[in-house]
Amino acid sequence: MNATTIYGSVKLVINRILTLKPNIRIVFFTPFNRGVYNGEGNGFAPNTNGLTIKNVADGIQDCCKYLGIPSYDLLSNTGINSYNLDTHLSDKLHPNVYGGNRIGKLMGNFINTLPVFGTIT
Repeated sequence: MNATTIYGSVKLVINRILTLKPNIRIVFFTPFNRGVYNGEGNGFAPNTNGLTIKNVADGIQDCCKYLGIPSYDLLSNTGINSYNLDTHLSDKLHPNVYGGNRIGKLMGNFINTLPVFGTIT
């Protein structure tokens, strides 16, 4: 596995977790939109590796779909965008209370839709 790519990194994380705990349930969430932070790109401009947040989100979702791991696209579903970043993010990267509540509800709702299976250890 090549951890220098999105696919390789996601596969590596999944492999390591399931090797140690094969019965555990894994859920992935994509990053949500953000502003320019420390010179890195936002959802529309590539970062220093040439990737946009959309590239990262798509890579996570594609890899999870291939491996049968549930994933949720926060980028497309939070409603956080360049028009309301300051309402949801404290520093254009980290959620404030309002943004955290919005993101947390989406994550919780998604997790609650997943079927329960096996024994959790």
